[in-house]
Amino acid sequence: MTSIEAWYMGNNVVDQTAENRMDPNEPVTISDLRDLGVIHWHLPPVEDYPAKAVPWEPKNGIQDKQLAAIRDSRGYNYADIITCSEECLPDYHNKLKAFFEEHIHSDEEVRYILKGSGYFDVRDLKDRWIRIRLSAGDLIVLPEGIYHRFTMDTKNFTHAMRLFKGVPVWTPINRPADTHPSRERYLQRFQPEERSSTWSIVSCFRGLAQGWQKLGN
Repeated sequence: MTSIEAWYMGNNVVDQTAENRMDPNEPVTISDLRDLGVIHWHLPPVEDYPAKAVPWEPKNGIQDKQLAAIRDSRGYNYADIITCSEECLPDYHNKLKAFFEEHIHSDEEVRYILKGSGYFDVRDLKDRWIRIRLSAGDLIVLPEGIYHRFTMDTKNFTHAMRLFKGVPVWTPINRPADTHPSRERYLQRFQPEERSSTWSIVSCFRGLAQGWQKLGN
């Protein structure tokens, strides 16, 4: 069972919390998202999670066996819990603006929605925006290097767990980041072969330039 839904959206967004569907609607399938490296599970929460816990590690172990299995199999050894709302998140409106800046990360971005809902937007291979609706029970993994952003929906409430491998680094790398190693790794994994070849050439020239610079020094 899955509650996830995704669709294409335009570049001009007036209200980021609205659905912003195309007219007519252009749906995106789970398979389409998987081709971009986006992974999803639906795990109805079985615990009563705190509003905030940084970090989070239950004293008596994780009661949700599916969540524990995913954490173990993918190496997520860090977790924390946050609540995004006007009451719980300091400087709420400015934080929402920052979340909505297009960016990449040098690691996976993993979110497990415990209560409430929200949207992740990701770029497809043709640089079009896809909006992904998440609600309670949705666990999503965005791959390293994918251009994306997050926004609340009109309900303005998201209670979520953040999962991470190793020491968490939440710093976004805002676009343009096309020459960042994480972006290049993403393109090598998921872009069509001809685009990957182009990026290989770019990387080659960059390596030559660095070599000449060392010789000059």
